[in-house]
Amino acid sequence: METGLIVTGRTQFDNNLIGDWLASEDCDLHAEWNVREGHWFFEEKESFYDVLEAIIDQDFLNLGIDARFEGVFN
Repeated sequence: METGLIVTGRTQFDNNLIGDWLASEDCDLHAEWNVREGHWFFEEKESFYDVLEAIIDQDFLNLGIDARFEGVFN
């Protein structure tokens, strides 16, 4: 498994909003949707987790997206 940040919307609607945000021209980030687990995975080095989470969290706050974050360390 790769290192990165798992982002899970509180509801399916939140996950859909995350997908819309990722597809928008305003977002420069990339994430893969894990169908089986129901979360987004942002591949990133462990040393950049905090920065990535802060960027995502601020955008989510502005868009009204409720999600939790979990680091994947390998």
